[in-house]
Amino acid sequence: MTFVGAHKAARLGTLCGLFLLGSSWGCGNPIDHQVSDRIAAVLPKTLGPARHYDVKTTGTSLRLTSGHIGKVTIHADDVLLAPGLTVDTLDAQVQDIGLDTRSQSVTGMSPIQFVVGINSAHLNSYLAATAASAPSRPQNLAVQCEGQSLAISFTVRPLLVNVPVSVSGNLVPHPGRPNQLDFVPSGGHLSIVPVPTSLVNFALSHVNPVVDLSTMSTPLAIDRSWVEGGRLYLSGTATAPPSSFSHPAS
Repeated sequence: MTFVGAHKAARLGTLCGLFLLGSSWGCGNPIDHQVSDRIAAVLPKTLGPARHYDVKTTGTSLRLTSGHIGKVTIHADDVLLAPGLTVDTLDAQVQDIGLDTRSQSVTGMSPIQFVVGINSAHLNSYLAATAASAPSRPQNLAVQCEGQSLAISFTVRPLLVNVPVSVSGNLVPHPGRPNQLDFVPSGGHLSIVPVPTSLVNFALSHVNPVVDLSTMSTPLAIDRSWVEGGRLYLSGTATAPPSSFSHPAS
């Protein structure tokens, strides 16, 4: 399973309103693929533009005043999750969605489970896009997915000479801030010119957070990250705020 979203994608909480947009339930029971089509039609505006969306629903049951959707699964490719951040693949799943068919609103849903896959090129584009908001970052900062770890390279300047540094490690959620990811080194190599460890550590202290999703309107918690097949994967949960449980139909 793999996930993502744009400043609009940040509104994952409005997923619960997808079933209500541009349609009226009435007294009939729409079959699952009809519900899926309606969700897919509004995802580009809710999660963000994507090359492709695939939506499946199961366990749809609508009655006169209440209803239920057992599970919704979403797969997307090349989703603009946030400004400057494109996710290669997104997989999300939400279960047990309660519906009030009289008011055409969602009464509740379980947390959204997601996984996002991002390649090195998209990560570097994101770093470039956020460079202006992080002026203290070291020069020539770049990342590369290598094997099962992430390599971060940058330039330091001991004795007025530019020296390239490459350090391997992984991204981990910042303590107490599961929507921010810090780089934690596991090893590295320097150029032939010796570089003081203190200088490297100082530069690394200004690298973090490498990924910052704290501006997203939906509470987001990343619980795991790993590198596989040339991509960085992030998994976690998103919890829709109570205010999004009511979304009148247009």
